[in-house]
Parts: sequence; structure tokens; C-alpha cells
Amino acid sequence: MGCVQHHKRNQSPSGTIVLLLVVLLIASFRSGRQSLNTLQSGAHASDSFPGDSSRLFNLGLSNRTKIILNIGSNLDPIVPRTETGVACAVTIAFEPIVHELIPSHPAVHVVPSAVADHDGLAVMHVYNTDGVSSSLSKPVMSAKWNRGKRAKGPKIVPLLSVKTIMQTLADRQIHFIKTDMQGFDFTAISSVPPELWKDKYQVPHFTTEVYLENVKTYFGANNDLCTEWLPFMKNAGYIFEGLLRKREGYESQKSLEETCRQQQIGGGDLVADKQDNAITLKEADALWRHHLQPSTPTNKISTVYNYPVLGHDKNDDFTAESRFSSCPS
Repeated sequence: MGCVQHHKRNQSPSGTIVLLLVVLLIASFRSGRQSLNTLQSGAHASDSFPGDSSRLFNLGLSNRTKIILNIGSNLDPIVPRTETGVACAVTIAFEPIVHELIPSHPAVHVVPSAVADHDGLAVMHVYNTDGVSSSLSKPVMSAKWNRGKRAKGPKIVPLLSVKTIMQTLADRQIHFIKTDMQGFDFTAISSVPPELWKDKYQVPHFTTEVYLENVKTYFGANNDLCTEWLPFMKNAGYIFEGLLRKREGYESQKSLEETCRQQQIGGGDLVADKQDNAITLKEADALWRHHLQPSTPTNKISTVYNYPVLGHDKNDDFTAESRFSSCPS
């Protein structure tokens, strides 16, 4: 790009400081000191620590605390479920656009960064109310959510790679990963070799935003369930357990493989340059379990994969702060 346009809205001093700290963080990656220096507490106060992830204890975490990664949380990161034995857990949410607007919570830590397949800086295109549709690319078609007042323009954001995050947290128990990255979920997750997901990290369950039928929402976003996700996740030792919102042909890995076979026969030609306003966006949340985990019964799918989210209602029963206490040491 020849130039980058700046926002007319004045950036707060605290926001500038946070951005500078994150840039310094990325520089430290380049010098071989991989770390997550900008993990924020629920009150959004920064804690800094070197690459030794045992220093996460500075955030008051027990060595038995399970980690939930919510990549692309927007305003409502997921919160550990206290009623299912995962109360001794915290969510690390990655949100580059509206991180300062996320309510504080004792079990949620916010990192003001985008996540990708590499560390660095990038231009994020901000769309929709509260930036809910912001992406590292531009949408393939004009729609109400990405034009007019809902097109906010570009914003420079820091990037953390999935590789860096997983290396930093390597000796922690990653309990669950949820991605909602506006088309770049697969690019980020697949940047970690499948054998590491299968043998080293063994994250029990994933929920990943995917595209169906080769219909893309953003230019350059290779995120199709059949073309990209299924082959990679099979190599990574994961089994498809359906979509969060049920859909015929996507009930199990067996049915998905048949659906993908039919998609391949049909050519799957509804890609970026052939889309128009008449084509409905085909996005979904795919559910994956590691092959060492037991199969999830149908009546337990929601419990395993669909976490409560942190909203603005402090009295919400599932996310109320009173439900969370310090984990035993």
C-alpha cells in the first residue's frame, strides 16, 4: 500500500501506550525472547513477564488452571463454565479493535492484538457495529454491514502468531480454543504443524469459524471446511463433531466427508470473484475434538462447545463474578 489513512478520532494516551507496549513486545519476539507482555487483567491493567510461561503465576494462576483461548472475541469473550468442572480456568481473549470496551471479569484476560500466522503489524479493515466484522482483508461484496457509516476505515494493529502463543503457554493446560477471525482462522491455526496439535498440544476441543461450499466472505481468505479444514484437522488428530448450528450434511465426520465429496464433484466455484449480493454468506462454527477425547454425546454438544459469553449484564447467572474464585495452588 502506498499510504495508510489515519482515523479522525483522537486516540487516547492510554491507547497509545498500549500500542507502543505491544510494538515493543513484537520487537522482543524478533530478538528471540518470545513472550506475551500485554496480557491484561480483568480490570485491563497490564502484567509483564518473560517467555517462561510459569510466570503466569504473576496473574494469580495455579499450575492447575486451565486456559481457554478466544481468538477474535469482539465485545463478548467466552467465560469458563463453573457448573461443568471447569471453574478453575481463565479465558485469554485476543481482540485488536474494541478491547478497551470489554467489561472486566476475574476469569477473563484481554490481549489487545490480532492473531495470525506470523508476528508483526497489519492493517485491519473495520466494519459493522462495534467492529464485529473487522478483518485483515476486504469483503468480496458490498452489503449493509460493510458500507456507509459501518465502514470505519483501516486501523494498524499488532499481530501475534499462533505459534508464539502456543510456545509461550506450552507448559499450561489449554482446555479449549475458539476462533472467530473473519476468514483467517485456517491461515492462523494451520501455521502450527499438524503433528504439534496432535502429539504435543492435544487441545481437547476447538470451535472454529469456517466457510461452507467454497463461498468466501473476504478476499484471500482460504477458510473452507471441506477444502482446507477437514484435511488439516484429520492430520492434526481431530474429529469433526458437527456444526454449532445443526445443518444437514454436516452432522458427523462421515456425513461431512460425503458432503465434501459432492462439493468437489460440483466444482465449488462460488469463490470471491464470482460472488454478488444474491449469494448468501455461508459461515458456520465447526466443532472438533482431539482423537484422544471421548466422543461427545449429542445432548452434551452445547455443554462442551457453547460457552457463556461475557456481556454487559453483571447479573447474568453464568458469568457473574461471584461464581469465580481463586484456584487451589
